[in-house]
Amino acid sequence: SSLENMEYDGPGYRATSEYCNESKTFGCNIWGSNSTLYDSVGSKITDLPRTIDGIAYALPAEEAHLNIYLNTTYYNNILNLESQNKIVIGFFDVSRVSDNVNYNLNQSITQSSLAKWSGKIGLINVTEYVKASTNVVCDSIYDFYQNSKCYNNSQNYLNIENYFWTLSPSTGAYPGTGSVWIVGSEGKLYSYKYPVSSQYGVRPVVFLNSNIILTGEGTENNPYKILNE
Repeated sequence: SSLENMEYDGPGYRATSEYCNESKTFGCNIWGSNSTLYDSVGSKITDLPRTIDGIAYALPAEEAHLNIYLNTTYYNNILNLESQNKIVIGFFDVSRVSDNVNYNLNQSITQSSLAKWSGKIGLINVTEYVKASTNVVCDSIYDFYQNSKCYNNSQNYLNIENYFWTLSPSTGAYPGTGSVWIVGSEGKLYSYKYPVSSQYGVRPVVFLNSNIILTGEGTENNPYKILNE
């Protein structure tokens, strides 16, 4: 489901971290903190480059505004106990993803996995949005960023014709704005023009308990449904 428009992070929030100082006017574009982020093999990390192959900076001690809301207020006060029992802690890829025309999807997935957040409720990753498209010719972040033939609404079931956040920070032209990839109403990907202090739709993503029972086929006409116990 999609929530009302919310900011990813707030102006000045976590500005005490050197990782966020560059974008303290707008907010910090990393989802996790120095106690909830891990590298691609599962080891905890306390610093991370702000750009690809750049200098690593110490991560903030707190998490993004939206992260905190989803994993406290939303989880504890909005989800019922039955729903909570179906959710388990998972690892979400949260590292920066480039809009470089030379990067294919596999390279972007590798980029994204350089930092993983451990928690209960996250968002969709920008590479997952691209993977969900039925257009097999378009296979890169850049395609869905610049090519209207790739981000056509009818080709991606994850597009809801409304703007919404992804988890993935961008390495776009203006990193000082604390930019994060978002999905536009036409299905296009956007990055640097939209700082994390902006407000867009929120689509919570969770890892489900392996004991749940699913019905359906996972298609548009017969989607998966969780069988109530």
